[in-house]
Amino acid sequence: MNPKEIIARRVAKEFKDGDVVNLGIGLPTMVADYVSDDIEILLHSENGFVGIGPAPSEEEIDKDLVNAGGMPASIKDGGMFFDTVPLSPVQWVIIGLGTMPVLLIWPLLRIGKNTA
Repeated sequence: MNPKEIIARRVAKEFKDGDVVNLGIGLPTMVADYVSDDIEILLHSENGFVGIGPAPSEEEIDKDLVNAGGMPASIKDGGMFFDTVPLSPVQWVIIGLGTMPVLLIWPLLRIGKNTA
């Protein structure tokens, strides 16, 4: 297992039922693959959806369904799509009204010798 997978697995262990989590681009998008089936959380992606799931299998890939990093993604039952135009009202309601307690941004998760 590579260091990014180790970090993504560890971060996913921090989630609790009811968390709403924004997955930033890069390593944070990997976290969706390691969320336990025992908890109910809502994952948000800046490119227009909430309810993101783990990466799909090769057979399940939908070229029109990608995460914020442009990688194939899945959406869970009950997930939704919304507009992503600048200052999108839906986006700001999700992020701005205290419903987004967790924001995962790759530079905050960076490890290694040259992290500056």
